[in-house]
Amino acid sequence: MDEVVTAARAVDWSRLGARGLCDACLGRLFGMLGHGYTNAARGAAIRAVVDVPTGVCWVCSTLTSRYDDLADLVVRKIEETLKRAMPGFRECLEDMRATR
Repeated sequence: MDEVVTAARAVDWSRLGARGLCDACLGRLFGMLGHGYTNAARGAAIRAVVDVPTGVCWVCSTLTSRYDDLADLVVRKIEETLKRAMPGFRECLEDMRATR
């Protein structure tokens, strides 16, 4: 994580102005560094040492905080579609749910 923090210190953050960034989008800027960490973890580490504006993220508008909810929605829609398209597929869906 040291290489991420070092790289973040070299950035001219004043060019960002008052636009806020969430930890996930901030960490994504340094995604090629700090392998093995999530974008949010990289962003939190950067925010701890650099003054980056907070507030509603101008990149994702808080979408990254809703990934799990969106993934659940996709799974539900796929399940509904498969139940209608393939009535005998319920056992397979139950197996898929069990492996989650």
